[in-house]
Amino acid sequence: MRVTTDSAVTEALDDLRSEVDATLLLAVDHGSRDARLMDPDSDRDVAFLAAHHPLKHGQTQGPPDMFHHSTQVEGTEINIAGLSLSRFASDAAESSSTALDMMNADCTYYVNDAVEDTLSALRDHIREQFNPPTHISHFRRLARSNYNYATEDDWTYTGNDGPQWTIEERGDQNYLITGLLGYPDKMTSRPVSEAIDKGVLDHKAAEPTVRQNLRIARSLLSAQHIFETGHRPPAEFDSLVDARCTEGGSYYEVLSPKFENTLRSLAEQKRAGDGDKAVGLQIDAWATPIITADEFSVNPGRIVSQLESCENVAPTNRTPDEETINSHVTTVRTRLFDANGPAGN
Repeated sequence: MRVTTDSAVTEALDDLRSEVDATLLLAVDHGSRDARLMDPDSDRDVAFLAAHHPLKHGQTQGPPDMFHHSTQVEGTEINIAGLSLSRFASDAAESSSTALDMMNADCTYYVNDAVEDTLSALRDHIREQFNPPTHISHFRRLARSNYNYATEDDWTYTGNDGPQWTIEERGDQNYLITGLLGYPDKMTSRPVSEAIDKGVLDHKAAEPTVRQNLRIARSLLSAQHIFETGHRPPAEFDSLVDARCTEGGSYYEVLSPKFENTLRSLAEQKRAGDGDKAVGLQIDAWATPIITADEFSVNPGRIVSQLESCENVAPTNRTPDEETINSHVTTVRTRLFDANGPAGN
């Protein structure tokens, strides 16, 4: 694996070793740097894999499955999230999006020399044998979530009548508010227009940013790429756009020159440091009809039916082999842990 040297990440990983009672195996970027969308002030989002010594944890209290660590190095925010080798093996066998995201990353910050060849083989297997419907569902869910977050207006109840209220639901005419601070069961429905007139319901219109446009686009393009080709989507955003300009067309139309130019312009704005600039939903005419359509299912079962109905090239029954994964995991543990304890970190 080709390793990217980053002094801030290296220092953060050194700090992590002192907090985690485990041997570090792999650390990759899973944020804007892996997508090549970073700007000068971008933080680092790092995912890592770690292995516990089998004799260090008793039967009653096993080692943690997940880790979280945040720090600042020379003014740079570094967010690190990791999985234990056991949790990773379980997720990978189920074609989990968490496992694929880690193995799909192209920007590698660290790899344990003692097991690099085994980790490379494990990565190749997961990349080649992931289950397309599961990951189409994952990226469609991300696209819909990012879309809703970017386009929904923000409503805040500011009344002081009685307990503090929080808005649970809001329609065009009424909104439902729930009392807190000792009144969790008290609810009331009130007219929106009356609340706004009284100044107790503040409305802030959605203002999608450059960053939000790109998040929607990347998720949607990734889902389309898998649907049309059956292959993992490129991590680099520009390569993903390139692929969608030429591939497939049996279910989704290839990306038009108009939206290709829009996406490339958004990417350049993000790299220039304008990720938080409000620009409106510039991908509206392309993304909205797809995301809001009834057939935009996030259910893997329905996605299988969609794939089969259009005789697409994406396979529906491919999945990582549990025996192969466990074999690689056993090799990693055998090489790292012996009578002398952990080897390499």
